[in-house]
Amino acid sequence: MGRTCADRPLDGTAVSYNKAITAQGKKQRWEAALGLLATAKQRALADVVTYTAALSACIRGSSWEKALDIWDDVKQDRRLEADIQTYNAALGAFEKFLGWQECLALLREAGEVDLRPTGATFCTCLGVCGKASQWQLALAILGEAQSTGVGHQQELCDVRTYNAALSALDRASQWEQGLLLFAQVRLRQVQPSVVSFSTLVSACGRVSAWQRALCCLREALVAALQINTITLNSAISACEKAGQWQAALHLLESLGALRLQSTVVSWSAAVSACEKAGQWQAALALLQVAGPSLTNAITYNAAISACAAEGMWERALQLLKDIQARMLRPTEVTYAAAISACEASAEWYQALSLLKDMNSKHLPPSCIACNSAISTCARATEWQQALQLLACMDGMHLCPDVTSYNAAISACDRAMDWPRALSLLGELDARSLEATVVTLGACISACEEASKWQSALSLLASLPRRRLRPNTITLNAALAACGRAAQWLAALELLSWSREAAVELDQISYSAAVAGCQEGGVWEWALCLLWQASTLSHRPDATTFGLALRAGEDAEQHPVVLALLGEVRAFFGELAPFRPPGEEEKDVAQVLTAMVLPAAASDFGKISFDRGL
Repeated sequence: MGRTCADRPLDGTAVSYNKAITAQGKKQRWEAALGLLATAKQRALADVVTYTAALSACIRGSSWEKALDIWDDVKQDRRLEADIQTYNAALGAFEKFLGWQECLALLREAGEVDLRPTGATFCTCLGVCGKASQWQLALAILGEAQSTGVGHQQELCDVRTYNAALSALDRASQWEQGLLLFAQVRLRQVQPSVVSFSTLVSACGRVSAWQRALCCLREALVAALQINTITLNSAISACEKAGQWQAALHLLESLGALRLQSTVVSWSAAVSACEKAGQWQAALALLQVAGPSLTNAITYNAAISACAAEGMWERALQLLKDIQARMLRPTEVTYAAAISACEASAEWYQALSLLKDMNSKHLPPSCIACNSAISTCARATEWQQALQLLACMDGMHLCPDVTSYNAAISACDRAMDWPRALSLLGELDARSLEATVVTLGACISACEEASKWQSALSLLASLPRRRLRPNTITLNAALAACGRAAQWLAALELLSWSREAAVELDQISYSAAVAGCQEGGVWEWALCLLWQASTLSHRPDATTFGLALRAGEDAEQHPVVLALLGEVRAFFGELAPFRPPGEEEKDVAQVLTAMVLPAAASDFGKISFDRGL
């Protein structure tokens, strides 16, 4: 195909070459532009405009290295005096191929040779700072642009400049700074564009500031700006991140009212909003309404995650089949969500099958997927499978993290295999992973089940050394270990220590301590703890009362037991008005009476239970 008149120099002048190179650049024919530049150089017709046009052509054609070569030629040729347009073109190459430091150095260089930057100069520098999350530098450059434009006829800070600065703040999730800058735009009487509002909505959405995002959207509508789908999608995403599913659905519906076309992004964000709010039915309904043309693997991932949160593993697996039937490519996230759905229902076989399916599809399992599978096995008390999967992670080129070990230790806890739980804790330490309170809590619980109270106390004591704070769960596990082993004195010391460690006690704490006293035959302490729990507003439950009664009966303290039964009747009588309507009434006092030895049955019969609880 022949070249047009605009593509080739007609009169052999510098101007004609410049026009021809510019024409080639607009068509992204950077090779042809370089050929014309070479010819112009041979004929001594190349001036700074020629080089600038060739530089721009290379940038349009994404040939960054060639663009930098041209810039080097300009710098080395003393006959050429680069103007601000040349610097602007060079900035375009620096932005793509180098970095923000080089761009700012070039901006300083332009100032040193007394060249006045243009709005395009500052826009490019603001853009490169935004991509590098250098939002403070972006604001500094904006300030320089504002001061440079003072006293000149052409204002450098137009709406495009402010939009570039807003974009830099958006990328850095600096939504509050964005709002301040937006107010400054108004004060300078610069008319915001739809891009301004879209960027601000996006910035608010990144940090779940959904109400601010909706305010910005409303303001844009009041200003009669032509809102586009991108703006609405940003607002839907803001609601999605905050779990505001109803607002997200309202915005999705507004797309039609504004005669805008919804996209896959619109529906995916809305489905994800339902997922985050635990509205799995709404998520599935949206998936069905959207249809194949407006959904992709990401949309399905959100729907599967919604089902996973509610333990709807069968629906999650059906969605996975639907993805494959539509010839969509499930991702690691897809499988991880499906495995997580199996976790809640302890469907360990399905979880392991999904991992195998990933391998057959040449989709490497992630640490998250493996952790969910290990946890699923733990919930199903399939501790051998959990430990085997943990051991296989290294072979899958995965580094087990603390979550992996927590799940495996939890499996050992459920299997009452305390030696293996402690062994895994040692392995975790050997990998230089930082154990969490959950890790130590699971280990203590494993020791509790085996009545290994000394190991439980040792683990509890190690928490401060690991820079971890004990909590009620870890304390209760240690108390239960002492209770099972009849170590009542250790249990009492733990209660005392909990006050020093500022660990909150609950009903379970006192019940475990009372159990230790009952097993140890110290009925006085059992009753003392029962009284203490009542005075501290820790209402004892039926189990705690029963243990205290049993302690008194074991010591043949029948008068004490009879008095305590009176307390039981009075205590549970206070709760009678709060019983749910229609619930079958139970005589808690009689249940507790049955928990003591039959030897005192004749004495118990003296107590009247004629008034129901």
